[in-house]
Amino acid sequence: MNNDINYKDLYNKYLNSFEEHLENYINSFENQVLLEPLKYIMTGKGKRIRPMLVIFSNLAVGGKTEEAMNCAIALEMLHNFTLAHDDIMDQSPLRRGKETIYKKWDEATAILLGDIMIGLAFALLPTHDKSSNNERIFTRFNSALIEVCQGQALDMQFEQEKSITLDEYLKMIELKTAMLIEASSCIGGLSGYGTKAEINSLIRYGKALGLAFQIQDDLLDATAEIEKFGKRVGQDLLDGKKTFLILTAEKIAQNEEDRELIDEFFNNKGVKEEDIPKMLEMYERLGVFEEAEKEIDNYTEKAKDSIKNITENVGKNMLYWIADLLNKRKK
Repeated sequence: MNNDINYKDLYNKYLNSFEEHLENYINSFENQVLLEPLKYIMTGKGKRIRPMLVIFSNLAVGGKTEEAMNCAIALEMLHNFTLAHDDIMDQSPLRRGKETIYKKWDEATAILLGDIMIGLAFALLPTHDKSSNNERIFTRFNSALIEVCQGQALDMQFEQEKSITLDEYLKMIELKTAMLIEASSCIGGLSGYGTKAEINSLIRYGKALGLAFQIQDDLLDATAEIEKFGKRVGQDLLDGKKTFLILTAEKIAQNEEDRELIDEFFNNKGVKEEDIPKMLEMYERLGVFEEAEKEIDNYTEKAKDSIKNITENVGKNMLYWIADLLNKRKK
């Protein structure tokens, strides 16, 4: 990486451009009956990881930002569609520190909003010129939608099962979380007319980055400050969520007290609020947090290694920077 470049400023430059395009697109639907909730969910700001991956993957293969912008908005629409519906299924009152759509309005509004966002996303995909990549972009986007829904279905199925293996969990998050990140880097490369080798490198990058991202999310649930993370510490334990942390603890715990605590989690589909400190202490003592950090580092390095053969340019360097940024995030 070129250390003379201020990557944070460069990221913010492209982020601001994306926000402007997104705002213009949303405002083009002035008579849209769901305009208020659409603006509410889509103007949450944040890092906008998925659309930024579309843009920087496009640049990494020698593309132009304008080729990627509509695809970037489409991926962010798809991502927020999943959030609107997931929050209903999980009965989550907060998302990014503010009320979720179903909580602020109602479940029917959240369902309809998600549905219309899918339509708006597909409408953004390129279809009007003769580029041979248009069909590939459409197909990749469509398959990402299907696989994300399959991942969510697996997640719901796992909630009903007493226990699952770590490998089963990794397969689930590969679909539910990593797939959209993988699709973002892939579609970005396709929009920039990358070579087959470049696209395959970007696919591997996105998949590894997505797995690191979800394991980091699991870790932050148990270690982040509530003001930064937007939800209470240990919420996954309360909700009975099967995460990298609890499955790793189950795999390595030996003494009877730890086994009883873990069994209680699985048998009761979560723990009582007063037991959260005991669970977190167990994680610390068993080295679960360190195991999570090792896996995050491992997948982050895999992601960076995947694109080493792409020609050096600002897009590639931004992809390296994003991988390191996500590795160190606190929210």
